[in-house]
Amino acid sequence: MKILLAPALFLMNKLSFKFKILASISLLFFILLFPSRDIFNTHIQEQENQALQLIGLEYMQITHKIINALQKHRENSYLYLQNKEKNIELIEELEDLEYLLYNRKKSLQRHDAETLNILNNNRNFGNAISQFELIKRDNIPKHISPEELSQKHITIIKFLHKTLLDISIATKFNKSRDPRINYLANMLQDKLLHIYEYTDQLKILASNLSNSIKEEDKDHLYQLSSDLARLESDLINNNTMSNVNNYYTIQTLTINVSETLKRLLKIGKGIILNKNILHDTKALKEKTNSAMITQNELYDKFAYAYSDTIHSLNENLEKKLRYSIVGFLIILIISTYIIIAFYQSITRNLKKLQRASEMIAEGNTNIHLKVEKRDEIGDAIVAFNIMSNKLNENISFLDGYKLAIDKSSIVSKTNLKGIITYANDMFCEVSGYSQKELIGSPHSIVRHPDVPKSSFFDLWDTIQNKAIWKGTVKNRRKDGSAYIVNATVIPILDNRREIIEYVAVRHDITELEENKEEIKKQRVDLLTGLFNRNQLLEDLKTVVRPILFYINIDDFSGLNDFYGESMGDDILKQIATLLSIIKEEKKFKLYKLESDQFILLFEEIYISTDDISYFFENIVETIEHKVGTTKNENKNRISISISSGAATYKMSNDYNKLILFSSIARKKSLLEHKKFLLFHENMRKPEEYAHNIEWVKRIKKAIKEDRIICYYQPIYSNNNSNSTKYESLVRLIDTDGEVISPFFFLDIARRAKLYPKITQIVVDKAFETFKEMPKTEFSINLCIEDILSEKTTNHIYNKLENYPNPERIIFEITESQEIVDYAIINKFIKYVKQYNVKIAIDDFGSGYANFEHILNIDADYIKIDGSLIKNIHTDENSRVITEAIINFSKKLNRQTIVEFVHNEEVFQIVKELGADYSQGFHLGVPSLTVN
Repeated sequence: MKILLAPALFLMNKLSFKFKILASISLLFFILLFPSRDIFNTHIQEQENQALQLIGLEYMQITHKIINALQKHRENSYLYLQNKEKNIELIEELEDLEYLLYNRKKSLQRHDAETLNILNNNRNFGNAISQFELIKRDNIPKHISPEELSQKHITIIKFLHKTLLDISIATKFNKSRDPRINYLANMLQDKLLHIYEYTDQLKILASNLSNSIKEEDKDHLYQLSSDLARLESDLINNNTMSNVNNYYTIQTLTINVSETLKRLLKIGKGIILNKNILHDTKALKEKTNSAMITQNELYDKFAYAYSDTIHSLNENLEKKLRYSIVGFLIILIISTYIIIAFYQSITRNLKKLQRASEMIAEGNTNIHLKVEKRDEIGDAIVAFNIMSNKLNENISFLDGYKLAIDKSSIVSKTNLKGIITYANDMFCEVSGYSQKELIGSPHSIVRHPDVPKSSFFDLWDTIQNKAIWKGTVKNRRKDGSAYIVNATVIPILDNRREIIEYVAVRHDITELEENKEEIKKQRVDLLTGLFNRNQLLEDLKTVVRPILFYINIDDFSGLNDFYGESMGDDILKQIATLLSIIKEEKKFKLYKLESDQFILLFEEIYISTDDISYFFENIVETIEHKVGTTKNENKNRISISISSGAATYKMSNDYNKLILFSSIARKKSLLEHKKFLLFHENMRKPEEYAHNIEWVKRIKKAIKEDRIICYYQPIYSNNNSNSTKYESLVRLIDTDGEVISPFFFLDIARRAKLYPKITQIVVDKAFETFKEMPKTEFSINLCIEDILSEKTTNHIYNKLENYPNPERIIFEITESQEIVDYAIINKFIKYVKQYNVKIAIDDFGSGYANFEHILNIDADYIKIDGSLIKNIHTDENSRVITEAIINFSKKLNRQTIVEFVHNEEVFQIVKELGADYSQGFHLGVPSLTVN
């Protein structure tokens, strides 16, 4: 809510109180104006609609007259064709009707031209006009039958009915909120016209009936009777018109028309049943004449009712508008009155608060205002009274605090130029200067010569930027002795946020600093200046997910015995200096333990466990390469050998034990003539079984809960630098969400016979991930154990059977000294290659490189192990071996993929050597998703 109100409050805070009141009245006016505008717009729209509907009524009435004339013309034309002697009176009557039709047509067109001009482009009206010429007496074909001519009239009348419907749409004739209008419009444009038309057709049909009635005449008579019966029912069964002004007249005429129609239907039914045909025909003619007269009268009454109702609605609309305007003005007047009273009420109390505030500014804080009413303003006055009381209390407290600070701290004030304007008694006591000597002097009067002026640049930059500066400063007393203070310098601002002076509060911490130096000596190795075991134990209490790397010089005691302790100390100092430089990049804490022991403390966030062995071996090689000394006598360089071990937080919840575990791993590496080993359970037999059992449980639970997942590392083409392949790498998601590298669980899974299940999970998830990616190749690692497992290979065969685009799959078979039977491997390779699957030899050159593998295994790719690539930019041997493998592979038409591309220099070298693909952290780290 505060965020939503922020813009409005910002605007209001910029306005004066009077302007806020005026703005509120204006806003109220505009708020009222919007619905009022809608009322006016609705009123205007309704008036326009009603005017349009009245125009539509004129269209209806004129068109109805045209239809009446057409119906009379049809009746006389019918008699004219039946009368062979061509009665002169009948001819003259036809000519009069045609002249009447012409005049009424012109009247309709004139009305249209003066109003809406919609008939010129109306197809139905145009068809009706064009058909007029065909029914004139002079244009009637000689051999046309009365029925055919009557049908032409019916066609014209139908076109005119459709014209009326078009006019109804254009004039919104039957579109009103009032159901009476809609009912009247429906009767005028449709139902009454159809009743009249069917009655007239019945009259013509009766004129043609004889003793021998034709079947088609019976059918026609029956159809007309049915239509009239339906319309008669619609006419009489409607209560919508009960509140129309001439309702009773319309009701009476409607009943008359209904009764007439009933008699017509009764006669028509008798004719259909062949009873008294001639008599009924005569009666039918008389009744139809009477019915048509009544229907004409009814049409006029409906037209009058429609017009009268429209005018009545218009009057009601005007009344509503007048009422709305009056209501709007009343609301506006009342609101203005209330706001003025509100303004007067608030300003009176605000003036009280204003005067009280002025009194506080003058120094009088003992104020109590009278509260007239406990509303919001009253609460504000109460709050002001409470504030006044609290202010008195706070002033007393501040006086007490000032006294306490003056008695316990060194306090001084300076002006903007740094000249002391106030010094308390303790400042004089500690510095040895009197107030007279201090006030008016710059603060440099107590600056110790050991502290250069440049040390105070940061202080001045900070306080001149209106910030508080804190720090430790070494000062000099009047007698020349030094003292150390913990200082806080605060810029004091006025109400315009401008600095008016500086206040400095200091505490004498000379004794504390002296003690701190003694304490520091207990946590620092005196030879190298590095933190010692005491500090390491303290840091292990707060570290998150630690990894300890233990470094030891091989046979350091022998080096000391042979070259002397001074030479040994020099070696230790060199290692300390080198590791101090490395830690700025590698982000670790460095400790020097007893003798030649160094500990590097990492947090997992700054180190990747995927290449932990490479990482630590690089550090060892860097030390061995760069640390050494030259004996003055013969100028021969003294080289050292390093063995190391590491332990991770996963080994124990007690992080202090990691020191022991990393030391055990270091000793094991020395025994096995290796540079580095990572501590694992079987290095300590008593704890091995319990730890393994715990890990087996974790792996089984992860499999059950679907927490064995795949990460994917991109493989880039060296030709176009695009990632076209991905290697699938297994990971375990622990219950706390931690992603665990296979380094920590895969060997245990093998021993617990869970490895085949993990391989099947990796196959399933990798296949599913790349199922919808038809252009991307992906690889899955298989060891000899996987290929020897019938369960695993059958699972792979079944997946390949139904997998789309299996040619995108690469199986990486790890190069191993365990490969002794190539027949089994080649059997597997031959089977999967039926599906165009590709094969790669993985980790080639990892320590037991055997070119026999390349010759005996039908592989498409050779993946060169990272142990050759990691130092290829510094080790010429690695470069020569790598180049040999690449050239040998090319001659066998095998493509090469290099691993552990960890920087741009290595990347450029392997491309120059002709490697086809590259993979490594420099190009892309393993991730859960594929781009």
